[in-house]
Amino acid sequence: MGLTVLAGDLRKERQGARSSGDPPPLLERAMPLLFRLALVAVSVLPAVPQSTPGEVVKAFYLACNAGEYARAEKLATTESVTFLKTTMSMAGSSRATATT
Repeated sequence: MGLTVLAGDLRKERQGARSSGDPPPLLERAMPLLFRLALVAVSVLPAVPQSTPGEVVKAFYLACNAGEYARAEKLATTESVTFLKTTMSMAGSSRATATT
């Protein structure tokens, strides 16, 4: 009860410090607006940028063409890496038999 009375007394002192005709301080008037602006800004911000599937495939082929196979392997899925390795090993073995 003592804290309630003390808080009420402080509120009365603050209100008494300014006359009834004075507008509230700028910060008190601006806080609700600033809060709303911050809320809108956070909701409007885009999510973390992500690559589209087409961009990933393009980057994969560009890395392969540049000879950056480690980078290309990171861009591909596990299944596609397995498929490519199998295909390349079969192509390599058919070349070896064709040239001999």
